[in-house]
Amino acid sequence: GSGGSPVGRGAVEEAFREQRENRVLLGFSDGALSEDGRVGAYGWLVAVKTGDTELEVLAGGGGGANANEKTNVLLSSTRMENLGLAAGMSYARDWTGRVEWRADNLGTVKGFGKLMRMTPNDWCRVSDRDVAGYLQLMRETVAGNWRVRHVRSHAEKRASRAEWSLDELGNDAADGVAGRVRDELVRVLRRYEMQTAKWQRQVDARAGGEEAEVDQPDWARVETVPAWDLPTKRNWMLMHDKQVVVGPIGDWVRETLQNGYSTRYLSAQTAGLYVEKGEEKEVRAGCELELDGERWVVRLVEDGEVRCVTKATAQRAGVDDEGLDLTGTAGASDGGGSDDMRVAVRDADEEL
Repeated sequence: GSGGSPVGRGAVEEAFREQRENRVLLGFSDGALSEDGRVGAYGWLVAVKTGDTELEVLAGGGGGANANEKTNVLLSSTRMENLGLAAGMSYARDWTGRVEWRADNLGTVKGFGKLMRMTPNDWCRVSDRDVAGYLQLMRETVAGNWRVRHVRSHAEKRASRAEWSLDELGNDAADGVAGRVRDELVRVLRRYEMQTAKWQRQVDARAGGEEAEVDQPDWARVETVPAWDLPTKRNWMLMHDKQVVVGPIGDWVRETLQNGYSTRYLSAQTAGLYVEKGEEKEVRAGCELELDGERWVVRLVEDGEVRCVTKATAQRAGVDDEGLDLTGTAGASDGGGSDDMRVAVRDADEEL
């Protein structure tokens, strides 16, 4: 990808000093794709409110990505808008007050809300784990209180510009940045491909099947940071030859892992639902049972409660470890605090 240069750093520093006045920082981001989906871009800006109907833009920037044959990245509007949000968060990370960010992509808005409570199962559903991992890191890094909300796009289709809200004005400005970056990238790439193709024809034009020596066009290189090399809090990434695996194979791995997480969770939480009632066995301290593949030893039976510890713990005398409370699974107690109870079991071990 290519990064854009933010503007107005002095204005931002001045605004940061004015945080003592409890000013709210407003942020906007948007994404754009070329018609063939090969070139993507994003735009972002931060501003403060001046009056009731005007925004003072403090800084803005943009960047782009080229999904060519040398990278294994699938571009989407959500990915590009997430990159815009990531760039804006990185720039305004030191703002200690409230930050109200607006985006017109629901995937970005909902994804941001899940970052702080991402479970392994949730992580399986994330499409762009490189960007999501960086956003997760940034959400834990930023100094301010960030809130990302949705704004409807293309306000020009609903009302005249004079009737637009501040959110719609900011969204339109971010959309303009993303669109200009995309269009410029498309032009640059087309020019590069035309010059490269012309050079290749000159090389191949030599008679006798040999390649001619022709100077290759000199193109300036700009150092950029690919999204997959950003610092991250991601839980895992599936990669081959230093490239993220995407497409049908990536989907299959995601579904397999997701099903595995779900199966293990459900088996642990609802194992008792699948045990049919069988004959009753007497339970007393010292009996053993197996639950979810682990051996447990009954430590105490008293007043309707059965307390168990893992067998490994019981073998380590004097070591306090994980305990299992089978309260409510035992038969009725006589109330006398006896060490004997009866429970319904199926396929019980001989110890029971």
